[in-house]
Amino acid sequence: MFDACFEHVKPALAISGNGSALARLRQYILQATDFLSSEDGQVMARLVTGIHEDRKLQQMFLERYVTPRRRIQRGIIEDAIASGQLRRDTDPELLIDALNGPLFFRWLQGHAPLDKKFAATLVNAIIPAFES
Repeated sequence: MFDACFEHVKPALAISGNGSALARLRQYILQATDFLSSEDGQVMARLVTGIHEDRKLQQMFLERYVTPRRRIQRGIIEDAIASGQLRRDTDPELLIDALNGPLFFRWLQGHAPLDKKFAATLVNAIIPAFES
C-alpha cells in the first residue's frame, strides 16, 4: 500500500528546474501545501497517523516520502547558498524544518486553514531570515 501511495504522489510533488533557487523553493512549498490540503493529502495524513505505533512503517515512510522530499529541498537550498541568495552559514536542515514544520502541524492538527495564503505568508516570513 505504501509503494502505491508514494508512486501516486510523486507527480504532485515534482518541482521544475526553472527559475532562481528561491523561486523554486517557494514553488515547492506552495505545491506541497496544495498536496497536503488535497484529498490525497488527507489520505496520507490518515496513513501517517495510523503508523504511529509501528517503527517499521515509520521507517518506510521516512525513507520513501520524507527523506526524498528533504533531499530535493536541500538541493534547492544549496543552490541558493551557492548563488548568493542565501547566507553562506545557512543551515539547510533548519530552513527545511522552519518551512515544513508549520505546514505539517496544520496538516495533522487541522486547527487552522492549510492553504496557499498561509504557505506564502510562511515563506515570506522565514526566507528573509536566511537571505544574504
